[in-house]
Amino acid sequence: TAVQRYNRQLRRSSLVKTQVVTRENGECSAVMTLNDEVGPLMTLELHTPDSRNATRLARLFENKAENVYSLIMMELLDEESEE
Repeated sequence: TAVQRYNRQLRRSSLVKTQVVTRENGECSAVMTLNDEVGPLMTLELHTPDSRNATRLARLFENKAENVYSLIMMELLDEESEE
């Protein structure tokens, strides 16, 4: 139902946070955080040459935060097992 969809979106928006920050030199950063019920799981900051790209990264992260987190964790843990 529409109420359930709204509640899911509301919960997700409390777990995934993004912010576009403009630096003094005119470059921008997309600061993206994935939280769980306890606190932050991951904060990722990516620098871009302009706000258009930073905004795009932030928007895409909002839809793929869990996938990004999983890929990073798998890659890091896989490297550990190879050593």
